[in-house]
Amino acid sequence: MKNLKNKIRSGAVLGAFGVAWVMAVLAGVSGLNRYQMTPGVASAAGNWPAPGNWPGANQLSLAPDRDTLIMFVHPQCPCTDASMEELARAMAICADRMVATVVFYRPINQSDDWSKTSLWKSARQIPGVTTLIDPGGALAQRFDAQTSGQVFLYQSDGRLIFQGGITGSRGHAGDNAGLDAVITLLTAKATDHPSPPASTPVFGCPILPGHRTAACAAIRSATTQP
Repeated sequence: MKNLKNKIRSGAVLGAFGVAWVMAVLAGVSGLNRYQMTPGVASAAGNWPAPGNWPGANQLSLAPDRDTLIMFVHPQCPCTDASMEELARAMAICADRMVATVVFYRPINQSDDWSKTSLWKSARQIPGVTTLIDPGGALAQRFDAQTSGQVFLYQSDGRLIFQGGITGSRGHAGDNAGLDAVITLLTAKATDHPSPPASTPVFGCPILPGHRTAACAAIRSATTQP
C-alpha cells in the first residue's frame, strides 16, 4: 500500500513537471511568434512637411529614366535575410524598371569589412543591385531609415511612392503586401501612383546601435532549423 502511494505521488510530481515544461515551451513559442510579427520603427519620410521629396545625398542619386529603390540594412540583422530574398524576387521581375541600391550601416570605429557579412554577399549576388557602406549611419538618418530592411521607392522626379518592408514578418520570405506593392507600383503608370505613398510595416532590427535585442538570436535559430 505504501509503495502504491509512493508511485502515485511520484507520478503526480512527474505529471506536474511535464505540464510545467509544456507550458514553458508554449510560452516560448508564443513569445517568439509575437516577436516575429512585431514590426520595427517605421520611417516618417512620408510625413515630412514636403512628404515624399528625395532628401538628396552625395552618395546616392535618382535614376533619370526609371524608379529608384533604396534599401537600408544593418549587416548583422538576421531578420534581413528574408528581405534580401524578396529584393532578389523584385529584381527578377522588374530589373528594367528600377535602379536598386542596398545601403549597409557601419560604425564609425569599424572598417568596411565589419559590414561585409553574408547579407552584403547576398546583395552583391543580385543582378542589377549596387551596394554602399554608410559610415555612422549618416544616410540612414538622412532618409529616416530606422529599421533594417526599410525600403524607399522613388520616381525619377523624386516623388516617394512606397516606403516600408517587403516581408510579412521577421526572417520569413514569401508572399507579402510590401513586395506586392513594390511590383505593382513598378509596373503601373506613374499617374496611378498613390499619394501619400504606399506603406507597409518593416520587420527587422534597429539600424543604429544600442537598440538591437537578444531576440534576434532566437530568430536566427528559428529560421535555420531543418
